[in-house]
Amino acid sequence: MSESKSERKVAVIFATDVVGYSTMMEKNEDQTLKNLKSCRNIIEGLIKEYHGRIFNTAGDSVLAEFQSAVEAVICASEFQKTIKERNNSVGEEEQMQFRVGINFGDVVIEGENLYGEGVNVAARLEALAQPGGICLSRNVHEIVNKKTDFEFHDLGEQKVKNTVLHAIDVLIDPSHKRIIQPKSSSRMPFYAGIITVLLIGLGSIFYFNIKSQNSEIKEEIILDSEKLSLLIVPFENQSGNNDNHYISSGISSHIATTLSKIDKLFVLDKSTAEFLRTKNVTNTQLKEKYGIQFMLEGTIQVVETKTRINVLLTDLKKNEVIWSEIFDYRDQDIFEVQDSLSNSILENIIPGVLSLTVGDTHSKRKFLPEVHINRLKGRVAFDSFTVEGYYEYERLLNLNRELEPNNIYLDMDEAWFYMLRIWLGLSENIETDANEAHRLTLNVVKKDPEYASASNLAA
Repeated sequence: MSESKSERKVAVIFATDVVGYSTMMEKNEDQTLKNLKSCRNIIEGLIKEYHGRIFNTAGDSVLAEFQSAVEAVICASEFQKTIKERNNSVGEEEQMQFRVGINFGDVVIEGENLYGEGVNVAARLEALAQPGGICLSRNVHEIVNKKTDFEFHDLGEQKVKNTVLHAIDVLIDPSHKRIIQPKSSSRMPFYAGIITVLLIGLGSIFYFNIKSQNSEIKEEIILDSEKLSLLIVPFENQSGNNDNHYISSGISSHIATTLSKIDKLFVLDKSTAEFLRTKNVTNTQLKEKYGIQFMLEGTIQVVETKTRINVLLTDLKKNEVIWSEIFDYRDQDIFEVQDSLSNSILENIIPGVLSLTVGDTHSKRKFLPEVHINRLKGRVAFDSFTVEGYYEYERLLNLNRELEPNNIYLDMDEAWFYMLRIWLGLSENIETDANEAHRLTLNVVKKDPEYASASNLAA
């Protein structure tokens, strides 16, 4: 029996969703759904008016196809203008903002739905768009450029979710023209250098381990011969959901930060652990070639509100697992679980050592469990070093500000937000953003001189 081939076509794809939708739902679900319904009526009416067809709606997103790129862009412009007018006429709790991405490409037809690269690129352009803005692929821009009176701003090649695409903003409001440095530009390291010098001048250390994407790790790993060495392999997320990556990344990073405070223990840094994992180094090689004595591995599984962590501690000299444990917990218990993990590892590597808990360091005293979890998510967003990650980090920072409005330690998180803006080329005024990062950092240092360095791995 011959297999039926997929039916394909070329279409203009329009993708939009709500800015900060998850935060709105957490704050007031009923009001958010009411607002979404009102805005949906606007977009559905305009798509129909401009001869488009909605083929998918999921949560706050809308995907539509158009036969005409010109009509798709005009529809998007009218939609953003109408939403702005609506926002100006209602209270803050009823306001919503949307991003729109439009692409022209090949799609797969499956019933009433459309799939494929054409749809995926539109979704990535939507993620790149500004709140209240419209972002086009280059081929859409080439079609509409001379057929409309819109102003455009070429952003060059941008990387979103591991996809490099050429993006162009529609300037609905010319005053909102942004500066995004193309990924190929050599000015990005220059910006990074400016901020690095700024932080050294402040006596601070990076909040996250940001490393150059072009840097290489040497084969030689230098250990402290007077200390026991521990390799923490980045924990594996087995939840089947990339949204939970922040847990596996955050937990393993937290353990590394906590255990690094023990004088008798040398914990290899994250970049070295990633290097060894990508090289598929065997346990024998870890012991004989690199001289590493202990290795910690772990997996994370998340089901609804419950998280399970499975950990194994291996003595590489003896070539045997000396400790393994399964931890089940809910979000509010995250500090206790991190304490138990760190203490159990220490007890098995250095018997009789005094316990070192989160309560002895920073997070437990300074952040609510919900805020701590959001900061773990923020670390993953920050480490992605993408425009999409920038907006996600901003969303989580704003959520934490709402949860703990008077927590001055969040000023440090905001300082790194300004630095990320500069690194990604999103800053419209580098000097202003750098000064704001400086001011926020000093706020924290004045209150707690030890905190800036302790924040290195978001402990």
